Amino acid sequence: MQQLDLINRVENASRFDSTKFYHQVLTYFDLLAQVHSVIMSEKGNVFLRVWTGKTLGPKNHPLSRKLFRLPENGIGEEIIAPDSKIDQAVSELGYEHLLDIDVYGEHVETVKSLSSGDYVVITNLHYSQLNSGVQILTIKPAKSVSLGANTIAINHFKSDIRHKYYFLTDAKENHRLNMENSAVGKIFCSRLTAQILPYVLSEEYIENLPTSLEEFFQPLDISKKYDFPEFSVTLYDANNCPGAVMFLFEGDLFPDGAVLYTGDFRADSMFLQRFSSDNLPESLENTRISKIYLDNTYLGKKLKILKQSEVVEHVLDVVKNCKGTVTIPLFDLGFENVLEQVFTKSNLLFELPIARRMIAKILGNQLGVLQTTQNLQSKPKIKVVCMKNWKMRRDYEMSKQLVNIPYSEHSSRIEICKFLEMLNFKEIVPISAASSASLLFYLRKLSKKS
Repeated sequence: MQQLDLINRVENASRFDSTKFYHQVLTYFDLLAQVHSVIMSEKGNVFLRVWTGKTLGPKNHPLSRKLFRLPENGIGEEIIAPDSKIDQAVSELGYEHLLDIDVYGEHVETVKSLSSGDYVVITNLHYSQLNSGVQILTIKPAKSVSLGANTIAINHFKSDIRHKYYFLTDAKENHRLNMENSAVGKIFCSRLTAQILPYVLSEEYIENLPTSLEEFFQPLDISKKYDFPEFSVTLYDANNCPGAVMFLFEGDLFPDGAVLYTGDFRADSMFLQRFSSDNLPESLENTRISKIYLDNTYLGKKLKILKQSEVVEHVLDVVKNCKGTVTIPLFDLGFENVLEQVFTKSNLLFELPIARRMIAKILGNQLGVLQTTQNLQSKPKIKVVCMKNWKMRRDYEMSKQLVNIPYSEHSSRIEICKFLEMLNFKEIVPISAASSASLLFYLRKLSKKS
């Protein structure tokens, strides 16, 4: 949130269309407004009350008069009272001009420093609606997917529903959910994922497999079409963790067109260049896709993700300026290329969990030939630890010892849009986070044949 000069106010205001926004709920946007007051709800939440000189949303829409404000009986106290002239103007124009914005975190102190009458530009404002009789259509993510009347399961290993074929996009723990507790059939995955799985699965699970490990996890090659009864499948490199792939399903089982399941993917410049190449068999560009199951992790966020080379330099800089050991908390799989580049450029002593060291060995990385933790003769400069959940990150954050680096192996909003512009598709289903129907409607317009 920031106060801007007149030129910047006009520039920011020109980007905001209140009528258009009203129909694109659950998205992020920037807003120019004048401060009316700052209030606290009965539950203790702080709200910045602003007005824009007009109603938010179409004037002829009855909901535009009540959707965006706290009910009067929900207000506890006024932290900053409204200027008398502004309060009079709002009274004459109508209270439907007011907009209450829930403020949290470090922004609370910022709004308390404002005065009634100040002009502010609020960036990354997010509209949502809770506990209302008005229905706003939100599409929930399809965490596990079943296709073709329980013929195909993707990252879906619950034993309550049997499928003929099981597919796994990568070896990360969140995609292996229920695998070790379910008696499912053989699982198809990339060749690299099949090599990694023995090092991330429990010994008990491996010992109790109905067949050998090599037989149970069926490896498939990337960019090669495999024929099954009623359908075929082609794997594409997803540019995420080692072994991560997309699945393209085609054939009689999908009469409306192919189905693309992206899994976790990063559509950086190298990835997009690869997909626009003629080297791929049956390029996705020429495939009529009826439905895309899309990794939308960062679709709803304005986030600039650093290039891998920039991240490596950032990590090296942090290590250089740290006197002790730098701990890098990661999940059981991912960021192998970053770690390898940091190691080769710094030649510093690393400590890796055994599973990660074995995975590095499979990849042919130099980190794969490191000594085990027990054999380390001196204190490591960089220590990679396995993070089971986000609690470890929060612990470091609370102690102010956490260095945030904006990097991910998921795609940014811009990267997702560039990827979709290359494809001919009809429908999008989110698989990572909830998304508004209006946002998905907009994304469908990116199709080459829209």
